[in-house]
Amino acid sequence: MKRILTFLILLQSVALAGLAWQTSMLREQLNDFLLEAARQDDPGQLSESVTPRQVLSTNEVTLQQLRDVVRAEVRQSLAESLRDRPLYPAEQSPEMPGESLANPELAFSVSQTLEAHIAAGTMNDSDMASLQASIAQLHPDERTRILRRLVRAMNSGQLKARL
Repeated sequence: MKRILTFLILLQSVALAGLAWQTSMLREQLNDFLLEAARQDDPGQLSESVTPRQVLSTNEVTLQQLRDVVRAEVRQSLAESLRDRPLYPAEQSPEMPGESLANPELAFSVSQTLEAHIAAGTMNDSDMASLQASIAQLHPDERTRILRRLVRAMNSGQLKARL
C-alpha cells in the first residue's frame, strides 16, 4: 500500500511539472502574440529590443483587450478569405438534359399515369421503373411535385408499390 501511495505521489509530481511547463509555454506564446499585435498597431513605437514581458508589464493587458485583438484577427482573416468568393455561388449540380425547359405535356402525362396507378391501388416493378424514368426527364420543380405525390400515396397506403 505504501508503494502505491509513493508511486501516486511521484506521478502527481510529474503531472504538475508537466502542467507548469505547458503553462509557461502558453504564456510565452501569448507574450509573442501580444508583442506582434503591438508592433502591428504602431510599428515605430516598439524597437526590436523590446521583450514580450515588457509589453505585458507596460500595457496591463486585460482579458477584454485580448478578446478584442482575437476578434479583429478573426474578422480580418475572414474578410481576406471571403473577398474572392462570389456573393451568390453558381448551382452546384450540373444541369440535366431537358431541365432548362419545362415540358408541360410530359409533366401532365406523368401526373396522369401516377394518378391512374394510385386509383388502381397497385403498381408493379416494371411500371415503377418506367414512371421513374419519366420523372427523371421532368423539370426539377415538377419532379419534386410528382415525387412528393408518389411518396405520400405510398406512405398513406393508397398505392402499394416498391420505390
